[in-house]
Amino acid sequence: MTIMPAMPSWHLKPQLAAATLLACSVLGLSGCSLFAPAHKPPKPAAEETAPSEPVTRESCLCSDSDVDELLSYHHAVRQMNAAEINKTLAGLGRSNPGPNLSARQLVQKAMLTASLHGSGDLARAQVLLDQVLASNKPDAERLKPLASLLNASYAEWRRVDENADKLTQQLRDEQRRSEQLSDKLEALKNIERSLQARPALPATAPGAADPPK
Repeated sequence: MTIMPAMPSWHLKPQLAAATLLACSVLGLSGCSLFAPAHKPPKPAAEETAPSEPVTRESCLCSDSDVDELLSYHHAVRQMNAAEINKTLAGLGRSNPGPNLSARQLVQKAMLTASLHGSGDLARAQVLLDQVLASNKPDAERLKPLASLLNASYAEWRRVDENADKLTQQLRDEQRRSEQLSDKLEALKNIERSLQARPALPATAPGAADPPK
């Protein structure tokens, strides 16, 4: 039996280092495959949507512009006299005859009618504004805040007018009663003066003989 001579330790170190390096390389590769993140499926492409219409300053300020124009119109109406208001009302009716007035025209007609200050004009103006408030049309929706404000203002105006009419009637009643009392007092004074102006009866002389029987 042949016994192989033992190799010196200095000769085994390079071989051991090479084997160790090879083992670490294999373990490193397997570890990378184990701990590598799972492959995620690609996300589906976002569905293309139709581009929305751009929001412009003009579309946002449409309501404000309508209200500003009607407020300027209301200021102009307040400067008109009755003849000018009636003429404007007639022209408004000619431009759009019949009941199919737009919300803008209904508000204008209400402003004109209320400015006439006649009996029942405020009530008629409120009826016109109620048509705007009850409408579901887009132009009416934009003007509903203004129509509601005018309607409340006209209602308060009517209450003030009604209270003023009541006070005026009470004042007239008081004046009539005062005149009636003055007439009665003057009549009593006239009676007193007439009694003072009547001549006194002649007095009978003392000791005078009685007339013969």
